[in-house]
Amino acid sequence: MRDARVLVTQQTSEPRPRQTWTGDDGRYRFDDLDAEQVHVQADLAGYVLIAVDGVASQSAVKAIPEDGCATADIELERGRVLEGWMTDAFGEPLQDQFLQLFPVEPNARPMVGGAVSDDRGYFRIVGLAPGEYELRVRQRVVSGVPGQTAPQFESRRIAIVAGQDPPELRLSPQSEGSSWTIAGRVEGLPESAGRWYLTVETMPDSGGRILWGTGAMISDDGRFNVAGLPTGDYLLRTLRSGSGSDLRLLASLHVAEDQRDLVLRPQPPTGVQGTIDFGKLDPGRLSLSFVPDEPIGRPDDAYVDPATGRFEHKAMLPGRYRAELRSETLYLVDPPRIEVGPGAMTTLELAVSDEFASLRGQVRVVDESGSARPAAHGSVGLRGVERQVQISRTDDRGRFVFPKVVPGAYEIVAWPTPNVMPFDESTWNAVAERVLEITIEAGFDMELDLKAAP
Repeated sequence: MRDARVLVTQQTSEPRPRQTWTGDDGRYRFDDLDAEQVHVQADLAGYVLIAVDGVASQSAVKAIPEDGCATADIELERGRVLEGWMTDAFGEPLQDQFLQLFPVEPNARPMVGGAVSDDRGYFRIVGLAPGEYELRVRQRVVSGVPGQTAPQFESRRIAIVAGQDPPELRLSPQSEGSSWTIAGRVEGLPESAGRWYLTVETMPDSGGRILWGTGAMISDDGRFNVAGLPTGDYLLRTLRSGSGSDLRLLASLHVAEDQRDLVLRPQPPTGVQGTIDFGKLDPGRLSLSFVPDEPIGRPDDAYVDPATGRFEHKAMLPGRYRAELRSETLYLVDPPRIEVGPGAMTTLELAVSDEFASLRGQVRVVDESGSARPAAHGSVGLRGVERQVQISRTDDRGRFVFPKVVPGAYEIVAWPTPNVMPFDESTWNAVAERVLEITIEAGFDMELDLKAAP
C-alpha cells in the first residue's frame, strides 16, 4: 500500500517523532535510530490501522537490536463511511454546520472524526473503525448577528459494524418546545475598545466533560440573546475579544423555559493568582491548569508569563482544585490543592523542577505450571496518588519503559494484551492482587520485573 504515513517515536526521555511514507511496494525504512525501543503507528486517509505484526492493535512497540534492523509489518483496512444530510425545520439544507464524532467507550480519545455540511446540507466522515459512537452537532453562532444561533440538534448514537457502511442519516432540529431562549442584559461591564461576548457552556456530565458551548455578542447597551438551548444547567461568562484575561464569571443558570428578562453582573474576581519560580530553568512551552475535585467544570487554564512566571485566572467556580503543569520538560514540586472561595483570589507561589526519573523493566506471563515467558505486546499501567494514569506497551521481548516520570508514589500493574486502557477503577480492581506499590525517586533509573496472568 503506497503513500501511507508511518511514524516512529523513540522511547527516550526526549521523544522525537519521525515520519516517512511507503513507496510503490508498500515498504518503508527508518535509519539511525538510537533508542532501544520505538513506538510504531501508521495512517492513510480513509483507512484504519488494525494490526502490527499480526497483533490486533492500533500501534505497537518494537525492540531495536544492537546490530541489524527491526521489522514491523502494518495492516491497514479501508474504514467505514458515515454520511448524511442536514436540514432545518422546513426541510431546507443547513450549510456550514460542524459535526463531531466521539467514541462512546470511556477514556477513548476525545474525537475521532468531524465534518462540515456543504451548501446541500451534505456531510461525510471517512476512515472509521468498527465501534459505537456519538454524533454531535456543534452549536454555531451566526456571524454578525448578536445572539442569533443555529438550531439545536440532539446527539445520535451510531454503531459502526465491520464490513458494513451505516445507512445515510437525516438530521433535523429538535422539535418545537425542546429548546429555549435566554435574553436580557449584562450590567457593569468596564468600558473597552474590544467587543464583549457572552459564553454559554453546559455544566459537565459525571465524567467532567463539557458537552458543548455557544455564545453571543453583547451589544453596546449590554443586551444579549441566545437561542436553541436544550433543558439543562449552564455556566455563563463574559469574554472580551482579544483578551483571555478579561474572562469573568456571570452566573450558573438552570434553563427549562424561555428567560427573556435576565439581568446579569460580572461576579467579583474569583480564582487564583501568583508566580512560578523558574530559577535558571527554561519555561519552554507549558500551561498551568487547575483541575476541580468534583465535575463542576472543565479544568481552568491560567496563562503563565514566561518572563516573570506570573499567572492569574479570575473567573473560576468556587470549589476545590489541584494544580497541574502541562510541560514536556518541567513538573510542579509538591503541587498544591486549593480551595477557591466566592469572590476571593487565592495566591500561590509554585516551584518547578526538571529532575525526572525513569522506569523500565520486563513483563512475564506465568502459566499454571509456573513457567514464564515474555509478555510481548502487552500493557503496563502506572497510576499516581491523584489517580492519573500513564500507559506503556511492551515490545517483542516483553520490555517496557516510562522514560520520564515525576518522582513520587505509584501503583503499577501489567496485562498481557495490547489494548488495555486502564483509566477506570474497575480495570484496576479486577487485577488488585497483582498491583504493586512503588516509590520513584528523582534522578533514578528504576528497573522492575512484573508478572501478568495468562
